[in-house]
Order: sequence, then structure tokens, then C-alpha cells
Amino acid sequence: MNKILFIFLDGVGIGEKKPSNPFYQKELFLTDILDALNKEDFFLKDGISAKKIDVVGKVDEIPQSATNQSTIFTGVDCVKYYGGHKSGFPDKKLKEILKKESIFKKLKNLNIPSFFANAFTPEYFAGKRKRLSVTTLSAIYGGINFRSIFEIPDKKTLFHDFTNISLNIYGYNFPIFDTITASKVLINISKDFNFTLYEFFLTDIAGHHQDMELATTILEILDAFLFNVFKLAKRNDITLLITSDHGNIEDLSLKHHTKNFVPLILTGKGKEMIENIDALWDITPSILKFLKN
Repeated sequence: MNKILFIFLDGVGIGEKKPSNPFYQKELFLTDILDALNKEDFFLKDGISAKKIDVVGKVDEIPQSATNQSTIFTGVDCVKYYGGHKSGFPDKKLKEILKKESIFKKLKNLNIPSFFANAFTPEYFAGKRKRLSVTTLSAIYGGINFRSIFEIPDKKTLFHDFTNISLNIYGYNFPIFDTITASKVLINISKDFNFTLYEFFLTDIAGHHQDMELATTILEILDAFLFNVFKLAKRNDITLLITSDHGNIEDLSLKHHTKNFVPLILTGKGKEMIENIDALWDITPSILKFLKN
């Protein structure tokens, strides 16, 4: 059966070449793709396909995480379902649709092994935490067993900061992963499942901070990590899919999200998958169709 590694990047849009766009401050692998999508609707080079996806839809508001992420991970137009864009974390109404339509639940019903590769701290689920992300809830509703940060040294999981630097700042004592090590960990996890999700949201945080030095540092590390993942995925016959929920980091002149298109990037098998995805709600159905073949 086919294998997909889905890397979800929070807050990464396709922005113009201008001083407020950190993608153009350094020579980056991702910048080549994003720059091409600024000029054309489709990118194809060295086995990498990419296209731009509208994240605003028919409701002309600034796109937000809760509704757009719910759309990505259910295949339902959650902006239409909700009656507008919802920021932050899912509320009761969005939780209802996630509970019914989560990609992890659908995969479980199809007996397709899936996994959420992100590690969690003991504090994350402590008490009655109400602010759970879309990805976390999607995994919960699909019966996914989360891995602890204490499994990171054994290379069984990755923190959202795959270097582990932030964990050590928090007071933990974990080995620092370079981008090669982190990419190998993620690929090795992906070998054990037909669908693996990994979420990276420091891009969205950097965008909201409007800090160019922070943004360029994060993008340099992320870019090297993704470049290694691309190479390893190809070597291990794993289809790699990357996208985002809305723009943010690509324009640091704004504190809020942007209305820019986001990239949809794919390498490996499943060329028809990227051809069939024209909106965020096409992603989950396309993944399921690919994995069922």
C-alpha cells in the first residue's frame, strides 16, 4: 500500500518579493518553489510538483486557523459550515464536525495505519484543557495514541521544534537534533504507517511576532529540514505532501494572517493527487483515494 508523509506548515503563504518577506532574505530551497508560484499556477522540477491554493474561499475575510485547518483535516468546507472564519482553536461546533469527519477517523474505519508524529509534553493534556488544536483533536477522534517527549531520545517521535532547543529552554535535557537527524527520525516513523502527519507551527508564531531575525532563522532551519526530508522520502518510496492553512510569515509588515494563496507541494507517487486538489477541502478525499489504491 502507498505511504504518505503529510507535513503541515502553519502560516506559510506565497508572498511578493519585498523587504517584509523573509523568504527572500536568504537563499532557500522553498523560495524557489514559492517564487515560481508567484509567477505561474504550477511548478514542476526535479520530481517536485507544486500549485497554489486559495484559502479565502467565498467568505471574503482574513483566513483563520480553526476553520481552515478543520477543512484540511476533514474534507468539509468548514468555513461554509461555520458561516465564516474562526480563529485559534475549534469550538463546540467545529469539534462536532471533526469528531465525525476527522481524517484519522476515516483512516481508522478503512483499517489504514496512521500516526501523528508530534511529541507532547506531560503538561499538554494535564487538567481539563479546552484549547486543543485541530490536528490534536483530529488524532484523538481517530484513536491515535500520542507519543511523549520522553520518547524523543529514542528517536520515536519529534517535537514541533524538531531541534529540541525549545524543550531544553523549558528545562528539559534532550539531545539537540540537527536537520539531518530530525529528517531521518521523521522518515523512519513514516515507514511504519501508511499515513503520517507532522505539524510545524513556529512559522505562524514568527509571523505574528513580526520579527525578521526570528523568521529568517526559523525558515533556514525548516528549509534544510524539508530539503533532507524530500531526498529521504524519494529514497524510501514515500509520497511527501506539504501545505498550509493560511499565509502569515511571508509578510512581516502585517501582524495578522494574509489572504495570499498557500503552496501545495508534492513529491513521489500520486501525481493525480495534486491534480485533483483545487481547494483545501479536496486534500483529505484525495489522500484517502490515493491510500485506498
